[in-house]
Amino acid sequence: MSYLNKEEILSVLAQTAVSGDIVQWDGTNWVNVNFPINLTGIANGDILVFNGTKFVPSKKQSITESTTAPVSPILNDLWNNSGTTTDSGIKSGNLAYFNGATWERLYTYSKPVICSREITIGGQSLSNGGVTKIAWNGAVTDTHSAWSVANNHFVAPENGLYLIYFRFRLQSTTVGTGNLSAFGNIYINGLQVENTATFSNYSPSSGILVGYRPHGIGVHGLSAGDMLDIRADLPAYHTSATINGGAVMQKLKIIKIGEL
Repeated sequence: MSYLNKEEILSVLAQTAVSGDIVQWDGTNWVNVNFPINLTGIANGDILVFNGTKFVPSKKQSITESTTAPVSPILNDLWNNSGTTTDSGIKSGNLAYFNGATWERLYTYSKPVICSREITIGGQSLSNGGVTKIAWNGAVTDTHSAWSVANNHFVAPENGLYLIYFRFRLQSTTVGTGNLSAFGNIYINGLQVENTATFSNYSPSSGILVGYRPHGIGVHGLSAGDMLDIRADLPAYHTSATINGGAVMQKLKIIKIGEL
């Protein structure tokens, strides 16, 4: 059986190939394209992929799973940061390749974007007859440092389809009859996109607190840099209201579940 150089074998294989065909060197022969041909200088496991016109050599490559960047990487090495912190500019759970000088992120590999927060201290006063942005002040998990504490909003770190879930507990002192209500809303870039209402038939006498637990869920497409926040809407007939009740009752979860 003849030995051919790379250009010759690519030409011969392309004569019978169809787009998408793959041939792999098994250590002795090329397999999966109708006939075996020997070729020197090919390592066991090397792969060629037919792109519709010709076979293109494709280096078979493994992904390094480690908590820190690999030492002495070479061009196009792949590394998944399996640690819990950012290293060499690559955040936790991200897959990166070495461009010859630095590591560059490809996409979120083993972890989605997660921003899980809760209210852990004090109570937040709400404006009666107005809409108040909720100050979630305790981060359970924030894999991409996506929450702005100063602005009380989530900043999407990348394009994607995001699941948003929230719940909070507020207390109000109101005297009256009939249904009392409170609302929780999802806002994106300052515009309301989700609304949920919680009603109570309990009409307290003066000085007695009535509790509400607005909660909501939504799935929305966000572009990198989009800002998302949760706002409480309290009708004007409430005398006063605060968000309280501890961290167990106050939750916000934002999770990337897909691509746009």
